[in-house]
Amino acid sequence: MSKVKNPLPVPTECRYCGAEVRLVTNDAIYDGRRYGKWPYAYLCQNSSCRAYVGVHPKTEIPLGTLANAELRKARNDCKPHFERLWRRDSPDAIFSSRDEAYRWLAGQLGIPASQCHWGWFELDMCELAAAICKEARGSGYGCRGL
Repeated sequence: MSKVKNPLPVPTECRYCGAEVRLVTNDAIYDGRRYGKWPYAYLCQNSSCRAYVGVHPKTEIPLGTLANAELRKARNDCKPHFERLWRRDSPDAIFSSRDEAYRWLAGQLGIPASQCHWGWFELDMCELAAAICKEARGSGYGCRGL
């Protein structure tokens, strides 16, 4: 748990529908198939909502906030624009580390670095962060572009 610097509280009530949220194995989410070495998540028990969030390995600490299908899609669609800025195998990499990229993105968004996590972003922040990252790729900003 010491690796989790800013743990979010465990969700007990769904922020979308108010239903109970429980810690489950992710086969409850993925049609009976279990994924990962630490296959746990918090899942809304309302069958028409099904918002969920994974947990940090070997803890019960959520990776972010509960997300419905729309927010999960936005996070999944937008985060790759950020990852292209720091992954070693990316031809677009302009930062030498993930931490450096997160500090830069936090500054661009005007938020503390401790709050700059894709799993914490809402729809509008996902879209803004993706746009900032796309712009940075085109401008050559960053340690490798100086």
